[in-house]
Amino acid sequence: DEGKVKGFLCYDISTQSLDNILHKEKVDIVVLTDQFDNTIYCSDNSLVNSMGKSLLDWKDTDTVLNNGKPYYATSNLLTSYNVKVITLTSTLAQSHFFKLGELFLVLLLAFMILLIFILGQRTARNSLQPINVLLNAIQQFLGGNLEYRIKERTFDEFQILFDGFNQMMVKLQALLKNNSELLERKRLMEVKQLEKQFNPHFVYNVLETLKYEILINQKQASQMVVTFANLMRYSINYGNGKVSLGTDIKYVQDYLLLQKMRFSDRLSYSLHVDESLLNCQIPKLLIQPIVENCLSHGIEDEKALNIQIQVKEDAGNINFIVTDNGCGIQPERLASLKKLFETEDAMPEHIGLYDVEREVKLLYGNGYGLDIASEFGNGTRVCLTIPYEARPDNV
Repeated sequence: DEGKVKGFLCYDISTQSLDNILHKEKVDIVVLTDQFDNTIYCSDNSLVNSMGKSLLDWKDTDTVLNNGKPYYATSNLLTSYNVKVITLTSTLAQSHFFKLGELFLVLLLAFMILLIFILGQRTARNSLQPINVLLNAIQQFLGGNLEYRIKERTFDEFQILFDGFNQMMVKLQALLKNNSELLERKRLMEVKQLEKQFNPHFVYNVLETLKYEILINQKQASQMVVTFANLMRYSINYGNGKVSLGTDIKYVQDYLLLQKMRFSDRLSYSLHVDESLLNCQIPKLLIQPIVENCLSHGIEDEKALNIQIQVKEDAGNINFIVTDNGCGIQPERLASLKKLFETEDAMPEHIGLYDVEREVKLLYGNGYGLDIASEFGNGTRVCLTIPYEARPDNV
């Protein structure tokens, strides 16, 4: 009253009441002591000696032993009442719980591994069957059997490849059958012969890579199937004429993506295309042979090949500049290649650059074509020049 103590109120609480209150907490043993470590209350009398002192040999936040059993001990001081609350929680129950949890996780992991193995084997068998069918079809084609057709039916992505292969064989037979008629139109025949179709060896290499990717990385294998289906669809749907630059660049990107999946870190590339040129018209598959030439000759002796593609307009022309950091071309070989470009009736094998050069000259004249600069050991730079040709609806 007015800052002075007039008296005290004292409460007596029975041990049973404290047991009912304190044992609601998730602890095993509770000890209450005063500031002199005199025991006020203890839920386990074996921890108190005859003098009312606690027998706990304990340090703050530590593990203590009671009757040979480990307990986790904590202490909280109620400063307003000079009362210390000590709680002990058995670690055996927690240890058993953690061991059971570890055992459950191990069993769950073993079950998941077994399930993945079984499902992986089943998926691999189902996926490898259409690949083997395609590989056999390509072997038939390489062996000269143009009558061979794929009759099996499979899921959508591979069915696109099956149908594309059959259509390619039909078109090839039709071209061979009509060869006598094409002789009367020599210039058009030569242009169409120079237009690229799928290289069977490229298809074979992609499918071989895909066969192993299905066993190792099924997600990447699925992406390879979709990308390869896009390439096949492009070959079939756009005919043999001219396409927009954007369409052909998309094909080159898909082609490089497949090669990137095959060679991994050994291959890197970049494309820089002036967006204002995306709708202009170019011969179908004009750039791909140049990129393929970089890969076939540059990656053999290099640990890491980098290809840079740039497309820009210059004085009414379009320049395609393809640069690589490969081994380059020996001076004698480069001189021989440039001399070959000057020959109209040459029929070289495995020189895609000559086909590009002849196609451009037949379509646009001698003022256009390829320019190759290379220093042996320091890479190669190929520049292809064609006139700018807008889409008919933009003229």
